Amino acid sequence: MRHVILLLAAIAVAVAVGGGAAFAKTIRCDGGDCFGTNRADSIFGTNRHDAIFARDGGDFVSGRGRFDNLNGQDGNDQVFGGWGDDWVKGGRDRDMVKGNLGNDRITGGSGHNTIRAGDGMRDLIICGDNSRNRIFYDPRLDRFRNCHFLRRTLQTSSQEESSASTQKGSAAFVIGLGRP
Repeated sequence: MRHVILLLAAIAVAVAVGGGAAFAKTIRCDGGDCFGTNRADSIFGTNRHDAIFARDGGDFVSGRGRFDNLNGQDGNDQVFGGWGDDWVKGGRDRDMVKGNLGNDRITGGSGHNTIRAGDGMRDLIICGDNSRNRIFYDPRLDRFRNCHFLRRTLQTSSQEESSASTQKGSAAFVIGLGRP
């Protein structure tokens, strides 16, 4: 009986590993350079400067304080800055990137992205090459680079309206394409 249980356990592990099952990893950085795996990870920064490189997989990346360099890289990533002047980058796929409190540099990278910069701070929004971006921003504060706009509106979603109403000014929405 014991041999049967061991055999079944070995088969289950072989199927999971051989079948490409993703084992998400939670990574807590300790300041400085911090690297994810080639699978979907949840990576958390510190109150110190972090340079996070998520690698492959649909990752969740969260900075905290002190001028972080946050990189989603490959996969459908969610990358969130913290307080401080962060550099927040998606990657090649469909990413959701958000600055936060600070004068941030934000890019979704190439791909179809959502960029959230409407935080009442002056941010630089960079449209990645050959990208299509849904951008929420502060119209009187934020600046753009490498963007060609299809549509601008001051209409925002109800979620965006509720967060924008608690901050100075109002957030705006734009579709921006990265130049080829």
